[in-house]
Amino acid sequence: MQKVITIHGQSLADASNRPSQAIEETTYPELQKLLDQGYEAKQTIPMQSSSGSSYFFSITLLLEKDEGRSEM
Repeated sequence: MQKVITIHGQSLADASNRPSQAIEETTYPELQKLLDQGYEAKQTIPMQSSSGSSYFFSITLLLEKDEGRSEM
């Protein structure tokens, strides 16, 4: 079985119009739930763009689960 999930994010630029250097850890509960159910990321498609003082990104993940594998 396959599922597709897309995650979006944004990073604000500093006064010199460079992306903020702060690293922030974020969790994505729906993605974690699928991974816990035995899905694996088979393909990732990253996208990035900027607009003024913000940088936007998204990553699309193609998840796949082996139906023969039991859930945890």
